Amino acid sequence: MSPIPTEKISSMSSLYLKPSPILLQEGDIINGQLTVLESVNMGTFEHVWKVESRSSKCVYAMKVPLYNGANRGPSKAIELSSAMRNSRSLDIRFIALALTSIVVNERLSVVYNLYGMSLRDLLKEKHMLPLPVIHEMHHIHTDIKPGNIVLASEDSVVVSNLASNGLFAHNTLLKSPHIKIVDLDDSRLFQPKLLQAIGTRAYRAPEVHGGLGWSYGVDMFAAGCTIYELYTRGRLFAHVDDVASVLANMEKRLGPIPQDLAAKLFKINPSLFWKGADLVLDTLKIDNVTLTSDVIKTQTVHYPDLADLIKQSLSLDPIKRISSADACCHRYFRVFTPAT
Repeated sequence: MSPIPTEKISSMSSLYLKPSPILLQEGDIINGQLTVLESVNMGTFEHVWKVESRSSKCVYAMKVPLYNGANRGPSKAIELSSAMRNSRSLDIRFIALALTSIVVNERLSVVYNLYGMSLRDLLKEKHMLPLPVIHEMHHIHTDIKPGNIVLASEDSVVVSNLASNGLFAHNTLLKSPHIKIVDLDDSRLFQPKLLQAIGTRAYRAPEVHGGLGWSYGVDMFAAGCTIYELYTRGRLFAHVDDVASVLANMEKRLGPIPQDLAAKLFKINPSLFWKGADLVLDTLKIDNVTLTSDVIKTQTVHYPDLADLIKQSLSLDPIKRISSADACCHRYFRVFTPAT
């Protein structure tokens, strides 16, 4: 495949015209280079297809935008992948880098290596037991969630154990725990005052919901939600639209919003708070939201070190939230680190 040079991508605005979905089907030939094999996943803004190179017969994943517009996602993924690949100091083993770009029905699309199922799909498999590099590049992923983390390989093995009742219990385990973070399309270059609404609603940090400036900490908040979901198989936060309900839900699950953060929220949206009282969030607006108090306590997450990692990742105060570099050194991971 012949990639489109990065310097030419920015001049391809003519490709971003018609807001109509892409129609592909199995067997289609893309630019004489790729054969469409099957659909892998349909997202809100893109469709991922399994494709085969007609020359090498290698199989890849191709992400095709469903709609065109001002989104520079494909070109951004190419540029960031190129920068990461050319860096000699970064460990990029766990990042799915774009291989090349290709135009599909007037849409600039991105080709990746094909990996295993996403953690979202893994969570659906009842029989299976289940971000520092990006930040070093001064980028923020902005959309960490189970659907954007894939297994490097979904090969599995059945392990049998003799239970106390004298019968064998059979569990299917993954052969490898290695993962890849995908979807660099929506990553943001760090700037002092980022205000755009980013990420998937159920994984957004409070500073994003509140319209405050945000930084690298949004990735760690989303990572905390993801770790909790992998452990419990249930989402920590529901998909709720209005800000009052979202923040009140966070208070019920994670504790009171810090006063300095509440003060900033009050300046932007005083209607979130009781008038004439202390800055206490109005929880009466969430009658239809199911709340569970203190779900992060160790009696729910039974491993104290894991519970602590999740708590630090989900700090409502972005200043006190653990960084990705510190999270990798957290005591929870020491058990997985070979002795030197």
